[in-house]
Amino acid sequence: TAFGLRQPHLERTKLCELRDDELEPAYVTQRDQLRRIITQSAKAKAHVEIPGSAPSKTFGSATGLMTGPALAALIERSVSALNEGDFPSAGNVVDSFNRDALERHVASYVVAMDGVRLPVDEDALTSTHRQAAAKAVEGFRRDRFGRGAVTTAALRRKLAEMLEQRKEKNAFVSGKECETLATTCEEELVGLQTMRLPSLRKFDTSSKACQDRWSTRCVGPSRETYGSRIKRSTDRERSAFLQNYNARLLNGLLMLSIGGIVTFRFLYTNALGELVAWCLFIALEVGPKLYLGGDGMFESAWWTTAVQFWEVAVYNQLIDMDKVGPVLLCAALAGVVYVRVRRCVQWLNGCCPCIVRNCC
Repeated sequence: TAFGLRQPHLERTKLCELRDDELEPAYVTQRDQLRRIITQSAKAKAHVEIPGSAPSKTFGSATGLMTGPALAALIERSVSALNEGDFPSAGNVVDSFNRDALERHVASYVVAMDGVRLPVDEDALTSTHRQAAAKAVEGFRRDRFGRGAVTTAALRRKLAEMLEQRKEKNAFVSGKECETLATTCEEELVGLQTMRLPSLRKFDTSSKACQDRWSTRCVGPSRETYGSRIKRSTDRERSAFLQNYNARLLNGLLMLSIGGIVTFRFLYTNALGELVAWCLFIALEVGPKLYLGGDGMFESAWWTTAVQFWEVAVYNQLIDMDKVGPVLLCAALAGVVYVRVRRCVQWLNGCCPCIVRNCC
């Protein structure tokens, strides 16, 4: 229905300030007529459970008639729903579709990154990230529809955050692995200080094997840090080993000469062997105190040559005397004891055959 009104007054900017008697009489008449038409045409709207609605006159009806307060409450609820995005709209549908596409490609990115076993070098991790991210972004561009808040830039930011999380995890796993390897290597180096038969060649070979094992298994961002630690530990333990190396060799030769003296005097009588053992004992005991060379006995040519022979005899590709030496020593002592017991039995059998049988 169309209804026209005359102009109420010439001064349109003051219409709100004018009284009805100051307005155009024809306009006032038409306005009242329009009010009656609206009142007659308008019908109360029925609504369910709207706060402020007038109760229905129908007995047992759950509906109410729409009133001003009810309309205000309905408008407030509608505005809140619009602000929270509860009302479906074209933009919401597009964003929901694009968000699902983004989550699918993020999941494919996660699968690709999970295929990289940690710890790993950061270059390899970054390279895998670039490949997986490029594939995810390309797929998202292909599946994305229209415009909206879910964009390619949002996907890139999410993948960058996931990369930083992966790097932190990689650093943690790398540090834990390298820490375990470094500690094991240090314990092995400390254990080498207590070798029964000191060998610088064995120390260097064992330390190199330890470093090779660490270099193979320690990867990731912690490699450089623990690499410096391993190098410092190796240098420190080698320096400590060298400080006692010559002294332990000297003490070992002194014990060997004393053992030779006892052996050739009491167990296996040999004047020449005993003389050589005495000469060796005197030379080793008195030589370092009376050495007139420029550097000392440990830096002399004959001592260096003797050390080289010692290294070859104690540790080589065929035998490790630090492990086999005690077994050979026990076998030698058993042989000496057997020989002495056999001679004693033979002597007793010769003196009194009735006491000891000739069983040897």
